[in-house]
Amino acid sequence: MPVPPHSQPEYSNYYEYIEHHTGQQPVVKASEAEEKKKRPAAGPMLFLVAGALLIVALMVGGVVLLEQRNRTAPEPMTLPDPTTAATDGVAPDPQSAPEAAPPGSVPDTEAEALAELERIREETLDSSFDRLNDSWVTQLSAKQVGLRAEGKTWTNRDILESYQQYQAQYPEALLLWSGDWSTFQMSDFWVVVLDQPYREADDALEFCAQEELSRDDCFARKLSDTDDPEGSTKLQP
Repeated sequence: MPVPPHSQPEYSNYYEYIEHHTGQQPVVKASEAEEKKKRPAAGPMLFLVAGALLIVALMVGGVVLLEQRNRTAPEPMTLPDPTTAATDGVAPDPQSAPEAAPPGSVPDTEAEALAELERIREETLDSSFDRLNDSWVTQLSAKQVGLRAEGKTWTNRDILESYQQYQAQYPEALLLWSGDWSTFQMSDFWVVVLDQPYREADDALEFCAQEELSRDDCFARKLSDTDDPEGSTKLQP
């Protein structure tokens, strides 16, 4: 908004006006007497010269200001290429399903741990059911959610972590769900066995003796989808 005429400051000469508006310092300020000798009395030429000087001063000031801005302007930000963001892991697709937990890791939530247990169960059934059915195996563990044992109340995450520890120690360890087999008295336990079928229970017990595992932790278990639970378990002597 323009300043009203009565409030505008007065300047003794044109140089002070330029200095106030542009910050440019004049090299030489002529005296009023010299100016009177150099310029004629008021007339059209005075206004033409003054206008030309104002234009030049504004152009010089604009060039200086532009150079200062160019020196201080920040470098442009480089954005990731959207065609490579997915492969670089920068911008995953929000509609894609969550990836399974890496092998050997334990999910953060109970629901994720249960999903991983179910995945392992299905994988084991597909790969080992025909080979283990109607055979004796070495059983190492049996746990269910809410079971109070070994100083804690077991959760899905505890069961998954325990299985992973068994598998790290015994790569042939398998995770079963007791409800998939008719020889378990209770159908809601996660069971860890070794992937080695035997015809006789005593052969499965030899592993327990070799590893010096306790009678309560290691015993022989018959797996079948038709036999009754009676006679399907044999403990160490």
